[in-house]
Amino acid sequence: LQAHPWLAEHRVAALVMVPGSAVAELVWAAVSGFGAAAPLLSGLVLQAPLILDHSGSCRLQVVLTQSSADSSTASVYSQQAHCGPKDPWVLNATAQLTQGGPLPPADSLDLGALQSRCTHLLQPQQVYAL
Repeated sequence: LQAHPWLAEHRVAALVMVPGSAVAELVWAAVSGFGAAAPLLSGLVLQAPLILDHSGSCRLQVVLTQSSADSSTASVYSQQAHCGPKDPWVLNATAQLTQGGPLPPADSLDLGALQSRCTHLLQPQQVYAL
């Protein structure tokens, strides 16, 4: 948690849980090594919370499996750092990966138009007070 203090913001009771967006990033990092042939993440199902221990660490595995010529799956597993080699791993997420076309250019999003639709500013304190 010292290296990534933002994770402490995802504490539920006494447990620090890795947010789903970070799990998606783990999958993306695993497939990005394929370069231009990297598949696109077309679906992510969170199976169990990815929980960090008090030191903010755990063991992770991202397993990629080819399903067909144009699709594959990714499975994200975790194990607490204090566990032994024979202890079970927890399935935290599964993802569907597909071969897609090229990604749109980064500048294709019109931020001005997006901001004009979002006229009400919410403060985090207001949202979490609900």
